[in-house]
Amino acid sequence: MKLAFGSDERTPLTDAVLADLRDRGHVVTVIGPAAGAPGEAEKQWAQVGREVGEAVANGDAEGAVLFCWTGTGASIAANKVAGVRAALCADAATAAGARRWNDANVLVMGLRLTSIEVAREMLDTWFTTAPDPDDWATLRENPDRLQAVTAEVESMGLKVIAQYALFGQWDFLNIIEAPDEGTMAKAAVTLAARGTMRSTTLQALPIEQLIEALNASPE
Repeated sequence: MKLAFGSDERTPLTDAVLADLRDRGHVVTVIGPAAGAPGEAEKQWAQVGREVGEAVANGDAEGAVLFCWTGTGASIAANKVAGVRAALCADAATAAGARRWNDANVLVMGLRLTSIEVAREMLDTWFTTAPDPDDWATLRENPDRLQAVTAEVESMGLKVIAQYALFGQWDFLNIIEAPDEGTMAKAAVTLAARGTMRSTTLQALPIEQLIEALNASPE
């Protein structure tokens, strides 16, 4: 698995976790002082967290492990990136819950209190726990939740034109009309920041407008 690894400090803990990840066969890209590379040493927790989050959101990494002194700041920075679900964990049980119930894709640990032994226990759990498919059972028992989500999206200034259930990589397709790109972007970030969904937003152009644009004389 391709992973991003970030910390605003290099410590015996970060060295041990990095070595553990590589021993497990993961291909790891290191961001921040732990990289020991030019241009990385001066990066602070906010930048490290954001860059780790961007690596995951952009598909450069399939997941990530992230550190800062308490773990809180790095979590906040990573979670500001749409599509990131960073979970600050203190033990294996917390890590398991983050994967099972939140489909977390970034494991965050605090440098201050996490021991190497506990970190390894969290890694064991993180990589062996899958998201719980019973979340679909919740939807089956409460199908009206879909309408509630529609109402919430429209309260953000958007208009839901149509909704479809899909059978494939994605679960649902929503065709939404937005007054401008900013409104759409704000809604997408607001929903993604909850950590319970992943989305891809595509801007659409009516075929008639495309034909008109293609037929227009160049200026």
